[in-house]
Amino acid sequence: MKKASEVYVNGPNADGTMFYGGWYHVCGNVVSSENAWIQETQGLTLDEEKMYVVAERFKVTCGDGSYPLPDDFPIPAIQLDIFADVPWVLDEKYDLHKM
Repeated sequence: MKKASEVYVNGPNADGTMFYGGWYHVCGNVVSSENAWIQETQGLTLDEEKMYVVAERFKVTCGDGSYPLPDDFPIPAIQLDIFADVPWVLDEKYDLHKM
């Protein structure tokens, strides 16, 4: 990927909300934080219990990052991951194939 940020929809939750995620890179170092991303043999997994709750249905975490940075991105850099459950408010029904 050649982006410093991305937002995506993972699809509907059982309660009718939509699960959105995203990440954004910023310059700097993490002074104190427990990274919610855990490296395992099969890849990275997310421990949601280690995420910071910003508001109901909105969580963030930050760390060294798992997505590549553009070649010209300033170093040091951290990755801010964002996860939110957002109500579907459109009249039309969600269609995964239209997204």
